[in-house]
Amino acid sequence: MKPIIFALCTVLSLFLMSCTSEININSTDKGVEFSFNGVAQKGFEKLVKSLGAENQNFIDSVQITDELTKAGFSAVDVKQKNLADLSIFMTAANKNNFLFESGVVVMENNIYKADFSRDKLKVFYEKADAQVIQVMDLLLAPVFNDEEMTVEEYLEVIAAFYGDSVAEELKTSKVKVISKGWAKNYSLPEILCGYCD
Repeated sequence: MKPIIFALCTVLSLFLMSCTSEININSTDKGVEFSFNGVAQKGFEKLVKSLGAENQNFIDSVQITDELTKAGFSAVDVKQKNLADLSIFMTAANKNNFLFESGVVVMENNIYKADFSRDKLKVFYEKADAQVIQVMDLLLAPVFNDEEMTVEEYLEVIAAFYGDSVAEELKTSKVKVISKGWAKNYSLPEILCGYCD
């Protein structure tokens, strides 16, 4: 696996395996600021350690910064306090990036919102480059493969591939999106199964 794919897998996986991940979207005179904070649970941390990562050098913040910059973001700041605690800050000066182009981030009545509907996530997947698609494929998410699957069936697949502890943690994982004038909590397994329409 190429180093950047491995690094992106780590970032995405930490996001997905966090008990509650928080995404903040703020409009400024410089553009739109995004910040992500997540702390992975014990099952994911154990999985990461089984891959040979014992310290915070598991994520190459320089590579992640470079890739996000190439994807149209600026002022990218990636911090990892320890193996399981990750934060990312970035700014989009315009809407020429995969978050806006896919419709996963939208503006309604001058308020930025997240839209994790099946259609938007499918477009997000299709607009991603080959490396990001490889990362998303590791999630085995039905929403990206145009499959119909219940959350329970999906968690059984995750348990078969990554173990029961990872599946149990994913089951309770939430994504909280906050923007000025709007906030919403999402169930991560429901997002990945396409049930957030």
